[in-house]
Amino acid sequence: MANNSQEGNTKNSQRLWELDVLRGIAALSVVLFHYTSQYSTLYGHSDQVWFYWGLGRHGVEFFFIVSGFVILITLERTTSCLDFIIKRFSRLYPAYWVGIILTFTITAIAQLPELQVSFPEAVLNLTMFQWLFNVPNVDKVYWTLRIEICFYIMMLLIYKLRLLKRVEVVVSGWLALTLFYSIKTYMASRGFGFLENANYLQANNHLFMGSLIADNFDYL
Repeated sequence: MANNSQEGNTKNSQRLWELDVLRGIAALSVVLFHYTSQYSTLYGHSDQVWFYWGLGRHGVEFFFIVSGFVILITLERTTSCLDFIIKRFSRLYPAYWVGIILTFTITAIAQLPELQVSFPEAVLNLTMFQWLFNVPNVDKVYWTLRIEICFYIMMLLIYKLRLLKRVEVVVSGWLALTLFYSIKTYMASRGFGFLENANYLQANNHLFMGSLIADNFDYL
């Protein structure tokens, strides 16, 4: 009994509570953004709100940064690929399923056609891989999960290839590719024709990421 208590205390002492605070701030910022600035942009408030929190849009990026830090800690404590998959599944899917059911039900009852999807589309949303089939999200804010899933796949690949000890090299290459795509996007926006060629972009996407997550690399 005492040993179990000590193990529990050790596990809790290893938790970085400051990161939970940062994630809470990021989540609250996104909520405030949607209820003030974004809601006003989409629908307009009936009365003027006390304040607008436009900076809250960056709470998503902030959350991703914290998650990117935490995932390495998680992988260091992971015993196998299956262990990692089960832990990620248990953290994401139960709450996600509840959100899918609630959103689908409420939009159907409220008769909001611009926010509704069909029942088959809602069922496919339960997999969290609806984007592979160009099926719309039950809730548009679920676009972040698309990035998260791709991130987990790549981190699992790094773990499987036993590259965690060389993660600095991997991240440096990842950063270089991100910089390349940022420059490519900027140059394409300035009208450089060879960078706008669809075959060129598709070939590079498949070369760098593979067909499964190729279309998501720009987001990452």
